[in-house]
Formats: sequence, structure tokens, C-alpha cells
Amino acid sequence: DIVTRVLANQDDKIAGYLSTDLIKISSQASVEEALQIMKKHKIKRLLVEKDKKLVGVLSISDLTNQSKKDLLKINEFEL
Repeated sequence: DIVTRVLANQDDKIAGYLSTDLIKISSQASVEEALQIMKKHKIKRLLVEKDKKLVGVLSISDLTNQSKKDLLKINEFEL
């Protein structure tokens, strides 16, 4: 697997391991749009741009962690 290969070749340059088909999304896009793009491209991370500048990386775990926080807030309110 990739981890074994990387550990066995620690002197390799990172260029051999980079993803070059980068998928980007606007910082103004919806969560739904982000999820659709991730599903379509079978990826777990998106580069986020604002005014053509990279402002962050959105991961699937960012979205699920936020969803869990939102659910906790809703449950606390309902109690």
C-alpha cells in the first residue's frame, strides 16, 4: 500500500506522491455542493478558494464533525 511504499522510500521527493488533478470549490458554495463534488470525484478533501486565492482545505471529516456539533445543539435545545 501507499504508506508502506512511502516508508520504504523516505529519500524520494514528494513530487512523486502529489495529486495533480486538484479539485477546488468556492468559499461561497453550499455544503450540499461540496458533498456532491466529493462524491462525484471520490475524494475526501476539497481546496477552497475565495477571489481566486486558496483559503483552506475542506475535508469530509470537517463536515461530519460540524454535523455532529449541530445535532448536539439541537438535542440540547429540545431537552
